[in-house]
Amino acid sequence: MALKKKHAGDDRPVFTGSDFGKLRPEFWSREEEKWVHQACRRPIPKYEFPPSDLIGPLVDLYLANVNIFVPLFHEPTLKQEVASGLHLRDPSFASVLLLICACGSRWADDPRVLMGGSDSLQSAGWRWYNQVKMYQTPVGPLNLYEVQLYALFALFLQGTASPQACWTLVGVGLRVAQNLGAHRAKMYNSPLTKEDELWKRAFWVLVTLDRAYSSGMGRSCSIQEEDFDLDMPVACDDEYWDHPDPDKRFQQPPGQPSKVDAFICLIKLNQILGLTLRTIYCINKSKVLLGFVGPEWEQRIVAELDSEVNKWFDELPEHLRWNPDQGDTLFFRQSAMLYCNYYTLQIQIHRPFISKSRKLSPLSYPSLAICTRAARSLSHVADTCRLVCKRAPSHHMFMGVFVAALVLLLNIWTSDKSGVPSNVKDDIADVNKCIAALRDLETRWYLCGRTRDLLRHLATAGSVPLELEYKDAPPRGVISSFDPRSMFSLCRPPEPSPPSHRNGSIQPSGDGSRSASCDGVDPATRGSFSQRPQHTA
Repeated sequence: MALKKKHAGDDRPVFTGSDFGKLRPEFWSREEEKWVHQACRRPIPKYEFPPSDLIGPLVDLYLANVNIFVPLFHEPTLKQEVASGLHLRDPSFASVLLLICACGSRWADDPRVLMGGSDSLQSAGWRWYNQVKMYQTPVGPLNLYEVQLYALFALFLQGTASPQACWTLVGVGLRVAQNLGAHRAKMYNSPLTKEDELWKRAFWVLVTLDRAYSSGMGRSCSIQEEDFDLDMPVACDDEYWDHPDPDKRFQQPPGQPSKVDAFICLIKLNQILGLTLRTIYCINKSKVLLGFVGPEWEQRIVAELDSEVNKWFDELPEHLRWNPDQGDTLFFRQSAMLYCNYYTLQIQIHRPFISKSRKLSPLSYPSLAICTRAARSLSHVADTCRLVCKRAPSHHMFMGVFVAALVLLLNIWTSDKSGVPSNVKDDIADVNKCIAALRDLETRWYLCGRTRDLLRHLATAGSVPLELEYKDAPPRGVISSFDPRSMFSLCRPPEPSPPSHRNGSIQPSGDGSRSASCDGVDPATRGSFSQRPQHTA
């Protein structure tokens, strides 16, 4: 009415009683809704939960091995809901709990987690996973548990014989979250509530998994950065979410690092990964539409991506930097995960430029050197994590370990022709480190066994003499002295000038003070690189 009066100068009522009565009842009754609700109605399933004395330990294993990397749940709330028996009253939470138990079973030694009639650790958790319906009706009522469910499906399947389903499931989860408005900042309350933060976490977990699966499977991302604008998760540990004083909620104690910092760093790294997939790996038609044309666009894009990766590393919190002397701590495991993803991204950025099937470009030789050094560093990170933690490294690392081993094998095969300084003996030792990491994972993760077999067959086909069994327990000094940063020798190029992209451009960051005298190779081993076009990560 106010708008009508402002523009038309008429404040008479828009509708009269007779006008409003002209709405046709067949389109405004609730009969249609009844049909929709009937389609959504499904019988409450009769789930078979783990024994009561096993549920708690499985939840703890999930929190200690999965939630520390992708914090989908608020630990106190989850434990309170389990203790109150919510899974016996709420079918949605019952499905979530079954998948939590399925994921936690991957680290359990209790034989009750195995499938009936099987003694294989790879069968752990399937008895609870198989009970949960994978796809929910798209027209029914949705809630946070439904969104969390898709992330849990993917987390369980990612090491199985069907990892391709993870990409689809995460994509569906993102659509469900968007349908509920979880991707928009304006949907969240101020001040922040516990449920708001859980929604943010769920959405960011799905985005992070989407980037990882899209990268590993060579597929496009389900959602792009311009499609959402919600804030980052709050860097506050779960125990500080609640407080009698509303002003003190979500307040991390000063000087105390947050367990969520690693996830925030992973999100930022995966944002660069998303840009990489959208630029270097996009199809030719997309490159034209985005303005990635001209003889030097690849060099500009790679330089800008390198700059963003370097900036990310410079901003890494101190408690997440490499320090194996701290032992098997939460921060050490998070650090190993981040470093593994960091080196994997380095390889991802430069890998397209080392293929012999491509026309030789100014990026070819420096990119091969960068990929090789990243692969060496990654193998040491995975091996150190395995030895320090006295167990298999995180399953989140296994694809990076596999890629690193492939790069090292390629470098061994081409060591006489590539011009890259190489110590074949050391590279073989690093391949063995990767295979040892996969060997420790394969007892519980089916896909790791497959990738390990592939590596051994490739090595045999290329006449690379791998050790039958990698020897564990190197001297402690070897672990302590390894520094991935110094090994990779990351010298910095000057900041590139922004390219003239029409759309989808990458904004370079940094202070422009980095040296241009390095090509990603140690000065002592630069050798034949000194006369080649210089480029680095």
